[in-house]
Amino acid sequence: MITSNLARAGHPSRVFITQATPEGRASGLVSDSVIVTDNLATVLDKAVDRVLGTLPNMSAVDEALRPRSGCNTLDANPIRCINDCRDLSVRFW
Repeated sequence: MITSNLARAGHPSRVFITQATPEGRASGLVSDSVIVTDNLATVLDKAVDRVLGTLPNMSAVDEALRPRSGCNTLDANPIRCINDCRDLSVRFW
């Protein structure tokens, strides 16, 4: 889930995206937002009407997902991580 409710920021499983950074502006989000990795949903591609933007760098999301995926250490093998976000696409719709 991605929310503009900034009160949800500040937890290790959440990623704050600010419009003050080039990455934030490139994301396509219209306001500062929080990616809530502890509230994920699977959506079929055909259910998405249009893509509003993407997150160019997923490293912060990858780190936020590690505790939830069983990858608690930085040297964990990402192939064995269930939720490794190397193949995860963050899309905003």
